Amino acid sequence: MTSPALHDFSMLLLQLYRLSHELPIDAFQDAALELVKPVLPFDASMWGTATTAAEGIDVHTLHLHRKTPEMMMEYDNFKHLDSAAASFFGKGHGTRGFHSKSWWSGPTYAPFLDYVQRYDQNNIFITMDSDPRSNFMHWFSLFRADPDAHCKPEEVDLLASLSPHLMQALALNRIVHLDRLEAGSQAPSGSAIGDLRGVLYHADNFFETTLKTEWPSWHGRTLPDALLKHFLH
Repeated sequence: MTSPALHDFSMLLLQLYRLSHELPIDAFQDAALELVKPVLPFDASMWGTATTAAEGIDVHTLHLHRKTPEMMMEYDNFKHLDSAAASFFGKGHGTRGFHSKSWWSGPTYAPFLDYVQRYDQNNIFITMDSDPRSNFMHWFSLFRADPDAHCKPEEVDLLASLSPHLMQALALNRIVHLDRLEAGSQAPSGSAIGDLRGVLYHADNFFETTLKTEWPSWHGRTLPDALLKHFLH
């Protein structure tokens, strides 16, 4: 017999994948996060991609859920002190919970603790999946404003189970978006989704074949420099 908890988890995943096929690309992430809130309460979130470096994460794409862009603009001044993010570097994947006042204690981290408290990030869940070969990571963070709403071990485990599905559903949502673009095209053409650093998230066969014909040494993970410069100008 299926347990109630397992049944609820299964229903959540069915809703998640249904949304990934039904919603436009600019609405899916908010809807997916709203699905999670009843089972894992949080106040705000950010969801994106980044590369890791000695001075902290270098954000490529970012979706803010109930957060303002000013938060991330200010983050650049303090990201070298973000030891929570750094604790994932080189790990491949992982999910953890952080109590801000405990984690960033002491004078060294005082500026970062002040920053996270001003933006109501008193308890933080982080889940991440990365490619250690390229230091490229997909991640999202969930923030709780209440200092006493600690990240419980069972909640961390739940997020660890949910996060691969959230990331896969986002990938499917992008593929559906590409399919719709191609369906509206009058002539055969290639389609791809990438970021402003040239990293490709999805590309169809026509797009890949065209690039390999033009740039035989193209390796497939990022756009050729010449093509990226064309899109940026």
